[in-house]
Amino acid sequence: MLKIRIDSIGSDGFDKTLTVPADLLPLLDALVQREEIHFTRSIDAHIQARMAGDHIVVTGVLKTGVNVVCGRCLETFETYVETEFSATARSEAAMPMSRSGDDTDDIELSAGEMDFIPCTGNILDLETEIAQQIIMALPFSPLCSDACKGLCAHCGANHNRSSCNCRESSENTAFSILKTLQFPTGKK
Repeated sequence: MLKIRIDSIGSDGFDKTLTVPADLLPLLDALVQREEIHFTRSIDAHIQARMAGDHIVVTGVLKTGVNVVCGRCLETFETYVETEFSATARSEAAMPMSRSGDDTDDIELSAGEMDFIPCTGNILDLETEIAQQIIMALPFSPLCSDACKGLCAHCGANHNRSSCNCRESSENTAFSILKTLQFPTGKK
């Protein structure tokens, strides 16, 4: 589904729009299984690819909807994720790798080689790249709204829904002990 046959990228390039259920991408499905995120819709992907010598330049736009937890009030809400990406692919045969030491299992990649999506044979698999792009586009500290009032630090009431009878007092904070500190005056 998210695989492009390299020989299908003609002189005009490759241009396709597709819809992919998030649970078909193992990286995203792992987040769903751990209940860290819930996708409310499939991923809409518009993918373009063109040949550039022995490289393939891939660009795209990804869109989806997810349920996330607000960082202030801990309520779940839906947000829309949209991201553009650009990546370069190169066949594994064209990627020179230097061996480190005598151990044939150790392969050292240069910084330039790590920027490429490897192609296996005639297939360019974008599954991992698309999943990573969606993960990077997720909000780091999501808020249900900029005006979210959060939770009461004392009783845990959601201030967006109701107020509580807790007394807002600076006397019961973790730093209230600092008021009792006495410092030497420096005079004798």
